[in-house]
Amino acid sequence: MKRFVQFILIIPLLPLLGIFGLLRFFFVDFLGYIRTINRNFSTLKHGISASGRIIFISQTGEKDANNLVYRVQISYETVEGETVIADAVNAINPIDISHFQPGNTVPIKYNPKEKDQIAINYH
Repeated sequence: MKRFVQFILIIPLLPLLGIFGLLRFFFVDFLGYIRTINRNFSTLKHGISASGRIIFISQTGEKDANNLVYRVQISYETVEGETVIADAVNAINPIDISHFQPGNTVPIKYNPKEKDQIAINYH
């Protein structure tokens, strides 16, 4: 009986938990992905071109249209000769995923002020 009473007392809190989940999704997941897209566009527009070697690739669990979003770890060399390992987050078309395997090279652009900020330049 005591557990039943505790359960009944939790029922009014369920809408609050749903609202909390929705707010978390919007402010953490959705806005975080929008910031990543904006950073990628800026890096592609103003960044320095380089060739990167894919070290590791994993799905983030997100989708952008019909494309899965991947985190791609890439090693590249700056114009100063420094080797940098950085992550790029990109939505990748299923047709193109075979090009994004460890060991393959991809064209990238990087931010010379923040060298761990890269974007894959494959379109």
